[in-house]
Amino acid sequence: MRFRFLFLGFVHVLSAVFFAGWGYAANLTVMPTSLMLEPPKVAGIVTIRNEGRMPVKMQVRIFRWAQKGGRDVYYPTTDVVVSPPFVTIKGGDDGNIRVARTSQEPLVGLESYRLIVDELPSSRVRRPVTSSHALVEVVTRQILPVIFSPGTAGSERDSSALVFHAKAVRGGYHITAVNTGARLVRLGPVVLLAGGRKIGGLDRAAGNVLPKSEFTFFVAAKGGGTPQVIRVLNGETGTEYPVQ
Repeated sequence: MRFRFLFLGFVHVLSAVFFAGWGYAANLTVMPTSLMLEPPKVAGIVTIRNEGRMPVKMQVRIFRWAQKGGRDVYYPTTDVVVSPPFVTIKGGDDGNIRVARTSQEPLVGLESYRLIVDELPSSRVRRPVTSSHALVEVVTRQILPVIFSPGTAGSERDSSALVFHAKAVRGGYHITAVNTGARLVRLGPVVLLAGGRKIGGLDRAAGNVLPKSEFTFFVAAKGGGTPQVIRVLNGETGTEYPVQ
């Protein structure tokens, strides 16, 4: 699966904004958007393709990933390494990042990490802008899940493993997904239903829920009463869960 992001306009992921001379913009493709590794595999490759004309320098780091209080939290780790930690990708070229588990401890359960790829500001953004025209250069951060599992890591939805709670807030609801199972669960776009009618929704993927963890996300809603059902979409199909 391919994930494309343009350093022009708004970007959904975390970003910092710099001003540069007219005509500079990077066009990058990241493949894959996540790594799911099972024995005997202990390493994988993430490829970044620079489809622009200018070279782009990237910093690559990896952190242990957990969820506490419904939020993602990251911790330093030496159990998994990435190489190279910095890479410069010429225009029209690819850069490969190797992710490898170096820990000698056997896997006894799912281990979750996040690969963080940052574009580093080029020297040109530090030069004064002398042209009457300027381009806003958006330098982005891409965050990719990396999962090591002794069995099937999976991302299937297991209705017996998911429980949803809703808390009313201004403009909608905070939805907390509790994963009581042993697999990572990916939540696609969602729809909130009350009395069989749609009262709100989220048209992008809601996020990931780690095993034995919970993840909270916001869903905008208008009237119609308290949500009783949440429909999690997967392509053209969806699975419905009661909301507690």
